[in-house]
Parts: sequence; C-alpha cells; structure tokens
Amino acid sequence: MPAMLKPFIYTAMVLASCEFAIGAGCTFDGNNTAQGFDQVDGETDGGGNETLPLLDSGIPAGGCPVGSDFICATGQPDSSWEVQQDILINTDSDSRCRTLVQPNNTKVCLFYVDGFTLADGVRLRAIGSRPLLIASDHDIVIHGIVDVSSARGEVPGASANSSVCNQGDSADSHFAGGGGGAGGSFQGPGGNGGTGNRNGLFDKGDGGLAGGVIASPTTLRGGCIGHEGKNSDGGSGGSSGGSVGFLAGNIFTLSQNARIMANGSGGQGASNSAGGGGAGTGGLVSISAQELILLGEISANGGGGGGGGSLFEDGGDGRNGSDAQAADGGVNSGSGGNGGKGSSSQALIFGEEGNSATAGAGGGGGGAGYIMLTGQVSSSVTTSPAPTYL
Repeated sequence: MPAMLKPFIYTAMVLASCEFAIGAGCTFDGNNTAQGFDQVDGETDGGGNETLPLLDSGIPAGGCPVGSDFICATGQPDSSWEVQQDILINTDSDSRCRTLVQPNNTKVCLFYVDGFTLADGVRLRAIGSRPLLIASDHDIVIHGIVDVSSARGEVPGASANSSVCNQGDSADSHFAGGGGGAGGSFQGPGGNGGTGNRNGLFDKGDGGLAGGVIASPTTLRGGCIGHEGKNSDGGSGGSSGGSVGFLAGNIFTLSQNARIMANGSGGQGASNSAGGGGAGTGGLVSISAQELILLGEISANGGGGGGGGSLFEDGGDGRNGSDAQAADGGVNSGSGGNGGKGSSSQALIFGEEGNSATAGAGGGGGGAGYIMLTGQVSSSVTTSPAPTYL
C-alpha cells in the first residue's frame, strides 16, 4: 500500500492502545489502564467488525494531539523526555509505564510524553513480557539505538517469543544423528531442520518442519521462537526479536546513524550427534506519524540455526540476527550439519534450511519479522525486511 495515504487512518493496525484489532477501541478505568471493547462512534457493539471512529483529518473525534483518544484517556502526557545516557526499560516493572490492554488481553507498556528525543550514541534497551510503545503529542527524534532484539545468553527483547505462533512439527530423535529444529516463522517462514543420520538404511532423525507464516498481525507483539534440535544434547531454539512502537502527533525522525533493531537470536549448537536448535524470527517495529523522516536503519531479521553435533565435535551456535546481512548458521567441520542462515535484506524474508548430516543435523534459520509504517514517508527507507505500509 502506498505511503502517501492519509496518516492515522488505521484499519488493520492502529498504533494506539487497544488499537490494533479492527473494530477495537478502549475504555479508561481511572488507573492509567486502557481496556478494549468493540465500538462504533463510541458506542459499544458486539459485532467486532468496525474500524475506529476517526475523522477524515486523521485525528479522532476528541481531538487528541497524539492521534488517538485512547492514548489521551490515560491522562495528560508527561513532560518532554530527552534520553542522554544508556537506559534499560523493563516493560513489566518500570513504574513509568502506563498500561494499555489490547483486544486479545495482552498488555502494552506505554510511555506518553509531550516530546521524545534519544541522543546520539545512546542505547535504549527494552526487555520484559510487554511490548514497548512510546507516544508523543509532538515529535519523536531518534539519534541513537533502540534495541528490542534477542541474543544468545542474554535476556530476550521486550515481548519476544509470542505465544501466538504456528508451531510446525518437531524434529525426530535418532541415536546416530538427531534432526535439527526448525527456525521460527513470522512474516517470513523459518527454515526446516536438517535430517540427522541421513545415510541410515532405515531410520533417520527427520528435521523439524517450520510452521506457517502469520499474515498482517493486528497487535503489538513479538516474533516466534525457534524449535529445539533432537536427542538429549540437542540445541535449544533461539528467542525471537521483541516489539516496539512509536506514535508521534507530528514528525518522527530517525537520523542517519540511528538504528531500531528487533532481530532474533541464533539457535544453540548441539553435541554428541544431536540436532542443532532452530533460530528465532525477527520481531515487530511499528512507526506512525504525520510525517516519517527515516534516514537510519530498521531491522527485524531472524537468526542463524545452530550447528548439529557429532561424536568428536560440537556444533557452533548460530549468529544473532543483524541489520541487513544474513546471520550465519553454526558450523560443524566434522560429520555434523551446519545451521541455516537467517533472513536478510528486503527480499530474502525466509530462513534457510539446516544442513542434513551423517551425525546431528543443523537447525533452520529464523524468518523475518515486520516493519510497519503509517504516515507520509519523506525520505528513502533502509529496512530489512521491506516495510509494510498501512
């Protein structure tokens, strides 16, 4: 859909509170918590097929500056916030979060401010089970790094590993070579796991099959976790990227050296002829404003699958997802299989299949997540995967 559509005319995804589901609005319970219900022009209705009551100007009937009466229902915005040093936000416990409840009853951590700036060279990292939403009555300016990615050995990004995913089929165990776990699927499909003991005359360790993709998500949510490789020493699946949303009443700016990252982590390598773990998918980044100036980079890529194990060599961990280059799968230079690469660039939204092997097989790479943009884009956009215009 072209980017020149009227900003803030949301249908499938309205970046504001209970927002995203078609026909869902919210109420305010007096405790900085907005909760969803079906509505038409402010009246409750059980049909559930209506869009939010927006005017053609793109501003709701109540005239909320941020573009959503449901954000304004949480009270007056906090004063302008300029983040000048690295900050870690836990969306489950940060006392500054206002709570928005989406129609599927998942909660969002909302920071509602008069203006927001992230300084050059500063990293904002968000963890926790809830997505992060930053809303501003005026401008949002990002000069630094916003990070809701996941990485092996670290706490996953905010709202990573959604429970609403298509799981696919698990890999099979085999003492001579376990199957590799499949990569997670979100916008792009994950790679299937490779087959272990591929030269077996009868039994083999079949690789896991990736689940189906999820078309047009209607809530702020994270991506999908990778699947474990089989046998007792199989690699664990990688965590998905998390989710972050921005809603500006005026202009959203991502400066030239700035980045927003929601990448998935690599699958774990295996040992003792077990299969490598599948990688996690990219997460979800959503940006809505009257005007979008996007000079930096936005990424929501999957990680690389874990390498399969053999009797004399462990498979390596898959690399974590990155900006544009595909994350490599973990390597086994012996009889174990290498992991599949993760998604990359605007075209390659799928994860590669893990390598089959005479011992443990490689795990599949993770599929791409979503980058969703609403508003007039007045600059070139560097994203991986390609953006979805709402």
